Amino acid sequence: MGTIGQLRRVEDRLIKDLEETTIPFLRLGKKYGVSRQAIFAFCNRRGIKRPKREHTEKCSICQGLIRIAKKPHSDFISSQTIKNKLGLGKVDFRYHIGILRKKGLISQKFGGLHPRNKIPDDILKEIFPRRLKRRNINRKVYDKLKNMILLGKLKNGQKLVEEKLAHSLNVSRQPVHAGLLQLRKDRLVIWKHRKGTFVSFGP
Repeated sequence: MGTIGQLRRVEDRLIKDLEETTIPFLRLGKKYGVSRQAIFAFCNRRGIKRPKREHTEKCSICQGLIRIAKKPHSDFISSQTIKNKLGLGKVDFRYHIGILRKKGLISQKFGGLHPRNKIPDDILKEIFPRRLKRRNINRKVYDKLKNMILLGKLKNGQKLVEEKLAHSLNVSRQPVHAGLLQLRKDRLVIWKHRKGTFVSFGP
């Protein structure tokens, strides 16, 4: 079934949505399983005049943007994340962000963060505490392995197997791997091609 035939089945509901709501074409397309262009073409063919969006109280896009802007550290939410959350294209996003900024309803920085930009570390620690915990685990595993080598619990020349160390320390392989990499920099262990990692400190 083509797009036109698909829209004929939901014609009455679609016309009602177009005439009585300000739902964007993109979201209507997702609702009815067609493209934004198909909804736009249908609207033009029928000569439907859509109601003007009254910003900002009756505009669903503006209300969605304001809700996100009220979240803690919203200035550090990337523009792409916001667009994905609200199902917006670039044009609709810029248009509504511009209106809200002019009215002073959102921060001038909100929606301006590019996905590639780095979030400041202090904000990162507060928003993503799990990442901070992971770093602590990495450090604890590194310290533990280092002490075991310095105290002779891991002997010079002994092969270090990540799986076994992870099991004995009750952690995943990732912090063990990170710890061994740091120990290689400290020259306490050495990595041999096709053989593995060995302790290189001690008598």
